[in-house]
Amino acid sequence: MSLFRAHEHDAPHASEGKTTAADCPSCGHPLDPRPSRKVNCPHCGEIIRVRKPYLMTEREYQYEKWSFDIEDVGLSRQDIDFHRDALAEQFGFDPGVNDVIWRVLNSLISVGQAKATMKKAYFHMAELARSEGKDPRPYLVEHFKIELAGFKASEVITKVAIRTMYDDETCPHCKKLEGKVLDIDEAITKLPVPNLCSSEIGCRCFYIGEP
Repeated sequence: MSLFRAHEHDAPHASEGKTTAADCPSCGHPLDPRPSRKVNCPHCGEIIRVRKPYLMTEREYQYEKWSFDIEDVGLSRQDIDFHRDALAEQFGFDPGVNDVIWRVLNSLISVGQAKATMKKAYFHMAELARSEGKDPRPYLVEHFKIELAGFKASEVITKVAIRTMYDDETCPHCKKLEGKVLDIDEAITKLPVPNLCSSEIGCRCFYIGEP
């Protein structure tokens, strides 16, 4: 169930910026042939994204992508549109996609919110920060603090092991941590993950609880 109610008087944003017709979703010009992959409109030059059965603007595509990504925290496209409307009223213009998603995720970081929800929200905030070329570690730190606190509250988990993907994208810092086992209190104090990862795609290390 959605955590927020969209404005009942507003037209649904989900219908904007996409079409099932063979027309550019930005300028409306007919397209022949109909694109089957990402292209630039020959008339207006705007990016056309293809997600069958729709042709979408890049903006709409990003909203749809985030709608899918944040389903794990119980949110929907209606929630995105609710916050988009609120920001548009505050700014006086239609805000950027990342500004809207940041507001959506930040709404989940509050006293009384379920820890599992906050943990996922921080993870998505890290992804958003990374996509903007910003340091994702402050948000990953909060993500893992919540996770380790959950392990500590367990009656069966006493230690954590560090794991990483260990592929061509794994940096030397992360490889050194692979398989390392710590007591939970030590992990909470030292917080070895996230580390000073030098991979272009970011740190992908994680903890596994052990008895």
